[in-house]
Amino acid sequence: MILHALIPARGGSKGIPGKNLTPCAGQPLLYYSAKSALASKLVSKTFLSTDSKSIADYGSSLGLEVPFLRPSELADDESPVVETVSHFYKWLENSGQVCDGIVLLQPTSPLRSSFHIDGAIELFQKQMCTVVTICMVPHKYSPSSLMIKHGDELASIGDLKLPQLRQNKEKLWARNGPSVLIIKPDDLSRGTLYGDKIVGYEMPYLTSVDIDGMDDLKIAESLIQSGHYD
Repeated sequence: MILHALIPARGGSKGIPGKNLTPCAGQPLLYYSAKSALASKLVSKTFLSTDSKSIADYGSSLGLEVPFLRPSELADDESPVVETVSHFYKWLENSGQVCDGIVLLQPTSPLRSSFHIDGAIELFQKQMCTVVTICMVPHKYSPSSLMIKHGDELASIGDLKLPQLRQNKEKLWARNGPSVLIIKPDDLSRGTLYGDKIVGYEMPYLTSVDIDGMDDLKIAESLIQSGHYD
């Protein structure tokens, strides 16, 4: 089975300027996704899609394949990820390459390891449908615990009659970025990253950090330095 990994890393970012090359525990953020993808036993090739020459040069130095620079219209804050993946898949088709699935690896998930990538791929090989990484939602974020503020007054979003004890609350899962998303070409041709059937590959909460802002970066650095990155 041919499965190509794609790391989308555009040059711009509002939350953290130059985020994909921002140092995280001594290495640019992109380093961790590149390392884990290249260490995977089940990924055929790992590609980088970027509009930035500096990111492209750094990705190439790590061993990533960078066959093109992404058009600027696919690299702004409003550009849907599905368009970036579709652009890559069209390049694959035009260059005569085939694949059974695209393993999308966001560079904002530095604690994802090759173990997680290969675990998600093994699930894809069994199920042959969309696979997305998930983590269990902490009970304090369950619907019955959420509230919204109107001035100084709080109103419950969920039903306060739902179980409040941790052990009685319904277990919920959330996409963790997602850290890994495996896409079928047939679904991509319909303009979507997700098929009709979706299965989840669960990752631990501590390896599910998704870098949006500086606080996330500090958390990731601390976890990496304490040995949570493989």
